[in-house]
Amino acid sequence: MNEDENKRRTIIYAFFMGTLDKGVYFDKYQTDVLEDYPEEFEALLDNELIEIVDKTIKLNRKGRRYTDLIGSVFWSPKVDSMFEPI
Repeated sequence: MNEDENKRRTIIYAFFMGTLDKGVYFDKYQTDVLEDYPEEFEALLDNELIEIVDKTIKLNRKGRRYTDLIGSVFWSPKVDSMFEPI
């Protein structure tokens, strides 16, 4: 699995647990998660699904209802292609 897949997997897992710690992500990958996936996080903020407070990104109450959908936002093109109709 390449680094992009690992980053995406880390984000998806963190959101299933409810909170993504930006510091832990940075320590692991030496990059800022918001800079790695700006469009994805902008969409989640625009739809009021997450809250960013200091070094944490949390699913809010509305976001927790859509955890599975939010996870799919971070699927790579490779993973997404596995779910296309045959």
